[in-house]
Amino acid sequence: MLKKLLCFNLCLVLTITLTGCSLKFKLPDNLFNTSLPQDAATFLEGLLGGTPFGKGDDFSVSSPSVTLPDTPKTNHTPIKSDDYYQYSLLNDTEKQIYNDICKGIEAQQNYISVKKYNLTDVELEKIFNKVTADNPQYFWLTKFFQYAYYNINGETEITHIILCYTDGTTTDEFDENNKFITTADREKIKSQKIAFDKKTTDFLNSFSNTLPDIEKERLIHDFVLKTIVYAKSELEKPLERENYLRIYDVYGAMVDGFAVCEGYAKLFQYLCYQVGINSTFVIGEGSDENHAWNTVKIENKWYHIDTTWDDGSTNGMPLYTYFNLTAKQISKNHIINTDACAVPDANSEKYSFQNTYGIVVNPYSKPKNYEAAVDYLIAYNSKYLILVCDGKTPTDTYIRRFFFNLNSDIQKYAKINNHPLSFKTTYYIVDNFVYLEVK
Repeated sequence: MLKKLLCFNLCLVLTITLTGCSLKFKLPDNLFNTSLPQDAATFLEGLLGGTPFGKGDDFSVSSPSVTLPDTPKTNHTPIKSDDYYQYSLLNDTEKQIYNDICKGIEAQQNYISVKKYNLTDVELEKIFNKVTADNPQYFWLTKFFQYAYYNINGETEITHIILCYTDGTTTDEFDENNKFITTADREKIKSQKIAFDKKTTDFLNSFSNTLPDIEKERLIHDFVLKTIVYAKSELEKPLERENYLRIYDVYGAMVDGFAVCEGYAKLFQYLCYQVGINSTFVIGEGSDENHAWNTVKIENKWYHIDTTWDDGSTNGMPLYTYFNLTAKQISKNHIINTDACAVPDANSEKYSFQNTYGIVVNPYSKPKNYEAAVDYLIAYNSKYLILVCDGKTPTDTYIRRFFFNLNSDIQKYAKINNHPLSFKTTYYIVDNFVYLEVK
């Protein structure tokens, strides 16, 4: 009997990261360029197909491990892992395998037995993809899985899924005799989790658990934009960065403050989980490049939200161009990929930004749906009243007529609700939004 190992490229990965794959090869110099994910995938295809991996029936290597601390409790109630979207689509046996893999990741086990399930490689890949799509908190997991199998009389029997972990600079890697070449520092991973949990807990405890879900979502959206700087420089020279692998995960996004779209989406998803809101990780394309964003579930309706593309302001103002869109709306410049993992239907506009927080304006008619925006301003003591421009940006005369004039409909509505509005004389225009700063 010959035991072999196959290395599969995880199809969820948007920017290819090869550390953690035990096959030995030289990386292309331009592999990490954001414009080359398809080229990197093509490069990998030539490496797949199996390589000798040890002898005999048992693995001779044990996994280094430390006990990771539990996630601290906050004043919010997280959603149950049983409610994670991808998990909910699995049958009972697949859920058992999914849970076995999660337990192994939490214990940093390199070898997780799946022999009793008689899996095919396609079935194993499907479940692993769903584990990674549902669980952004496993930031120490690398982007590839491997599996070991026996080939007996032409029949393939998969025995283990083999996972490797990273501390951001070093990853687990084995040679053909199951000996560690490099080992991720488990104590460093533990300290990273403590640091991540501390920042997460501080943010979650900064607002009440009694807020409506839509307001929790907006606070998370704004926090993600405020916390992360898009990691363009880290992509240009990744091997010179101490923690360049972290720009793809929640640790890099939250603690280092640098991430690519994958990190933005994972942090948004994780924070939503922690306040009881369901969210999914979505992959596809945007601007002809691989891209990641989220869907989010508010009052049993799903919406698309792209925090990376909302982080385009040059003056620090949060954008809401991609806040709670339908699938049809986001598909105008995004391509949704459902090959790796399913994406929930998103057809509702009830909690779009302009229907919840914004006032629709144009230079030729009175402002629309201002009641909800003013109600929000009163309820949550917002710093800005935000106007969503329908067409051209309104003139200064228009803004002062309908918002500064004490006899305007908006001022009258605010006064009836015991909140006369007073704005600063300067306001900010960013993309199709006008921010009126409240005194």
